Amino acid sequence: MIDNILKKIEKIDEKYIAEAQRHWLSIAKPLNGLGVLEGDIARMNAIFKGEIPEIKGALVVMCSDHGVVQEGVTQTNKEVTALVARNFETGKTTASIMAKEIGVDVFPVDIGIDCELYGKDRLTVDKIFNNKIAFGCKNIALEDAMTKEECLKAIECGIDCVKTLKSRGYNLIVTGEMGIGNTTPSATLATVILDKNAEQTTGKGAGLSFDSYQKKIATVESAVKRFKKQQDKSAFYMLSSLGGLEIAGMVGLFLGGAIHKTPVLIDGFISSISAVVATHMCEDVKGYVLASHVSNESCAKELLDEIDVKPVVNGGFCVGEGTGALMYVPMLKMALKVYENMCTFDEINLDRYKEYK
Repeated sequence: MIDNILKKIEKIDEKYIAEAQRHWLSIAKPLNGLGVLEGDIARMNAIFKGEIPEIKGALVVMCSDHGVVQEGVTQTNKEVTALVARNFETGKTTASIMAKEIGVDVFPVDIGIDCELYGKDRLTVDKIFNNKIAFGCKNIALEDAMTKEECLKAIECGIDCVKTLKSRGYNLIVTGEMGIGNTTPSATLATVILDKNAEQTTGKGAGLSFDSYQKKIATVESAVKRFKKQQDKSAFYMLSSLGGLEIAGMVGLFLGGAIHKTPVLIDGFISSISAVVATHMCEDVKGYVLASHVSNESCAKELLDEIDVKPVVNGGFCVGEGTGALMYVPMLKMALKVYENMCTFDEINLDRYKEYK
């Protein structure tokens, strides 16, 4: 099952990171002047084995519903998931508007929306891809979110999306999601992985009253307690027990990036927990993951620290959909142009900066 997928992942070659770092030091500008961007370009140099192509991004938005909504942990009902998913087809979501502005194509995926929402049978720009595995997930406070078979199918969907998009010339995957209630399973996964209590990992999502927030914390506690009674503590079972179909789909995007040698951008809280789960399945996935921003949700920074990636922006964003990651795409493009085109100290006969420690 999942082990056969993980065997396909290879660790990035560190020599290409060192090569890029040497080139950055040779460029006629202050040392490490572009900060995290320099490290991310170096990582891309390793992923593409010294030949970084012109960046062509694709935003994949995994959409699914969650049975845990019945616990009163959200401000809106689950029907909003289908509504927003439809808005991706008309270009009226926040992410769609942002993506159009920067030339990133958007691919919404119905991986588990709880409605008769049928889309295309293949990935199509601005059209819902019908890859519905189930009509939403179960209530994690009471039972496993998915069967192991459903979880595996969701992961495979994400991997297949990367494979397909790479074959079409896309070389940067931007992760996005839409699913009313999905901060609750994300907080639950974070509680287990970071070994914290529910108060430390549970935020207010899209906005909650005091009473609803207390319900959300109690729901996370119930789900964690249920999981800890199980013998299987593997990352895969943890995902199927406490996650969601769109979360598993994004885990597949991160695994797919590692399998198909394509960098994958983390967006916000849900995307971050998906990246962390993927790296817990296979540590070598870390080499193919880039952060964008740090979400405004609780423990967001700790999740990025868990996989040793550094965010560039801390703007208090919490929209989801891939919005924060989209903001990072133009920054990566600009940094790559500097890396490729700026003159070196030697070319202008200028003494290099010395690096003092």
